[in-house]
Amino acid sequence: RDGSASLLRDPVSLRTGLAQVFARGQDLQNDGLSPGFLEGSMHQRLVRGHAPKHRGVLAGTVVKVNLDEAKATIAISEAVAAVALERGQGLVFDGIARGDGGSGAAQPEEAGGFVSRLEVQEGEEISDIDSTQGLAPGSEVVVTFSVELGEKGEALRSKLANVREGDLIWRNSAERLESAMRRMSLRGLPGMRVSVAVGGQEGGPL
Repeated sequence: RDGSASLLRDPVSLRTGLAQVFARGQDLQNDGLSPGFLEGSMHQRLVRGHAPKHRGVLAGTVVKVNLDEAKATIAISEAVAAVALERGQGLVFDGIARGDGGSGAAQPEEAGGFVSRLEVQEGEEISDIDSTQGLAPGSEVVVTFSVELGEKGEALRSKLANVREGDLIWRNSAERLESAMRRMSLRGLPGMRVSVAVGGQEGGPL
């Protein structure tokens, strides 16, 4: 077994996996998966102006940031409740939720990095966890980022200074999940049969 079945065990998990490797133009309301140009040439629906590139899946929203320790507390999304956030995965912050995108003004360089530690707090007690598996959407998790010594570490802290409460945070790297999706894409190929029904009329779209 390749682990795909355990990672992608239901339709929500499968859609999350697809978004992790393929989605484009995501925002708070859209996961970046759509019928594409089959709906017509509605470019702004397909690729939104703020972030047309691939961003992975929405991991959650920022609750608070601890610059000194390179930590961020986030309220996790449905996507990382369905397919868990794990240590070693990559995250990137996004200020579009507070209106920083699309103004035409130069935006601060995005902050992000790899997760080195995950913690949850219950009352006064803080516990380490391996992943967000089993947590409900909206649960708060403390994420610690890997920080290199020297200039790179200082650069990360400088970027984190631009992060604010309410900012979105995306999981843009998830090696185990992406590997499972790549293996799934090879199953049944070549020779997979697809049934297609096409309709239309003269002078109109298909």
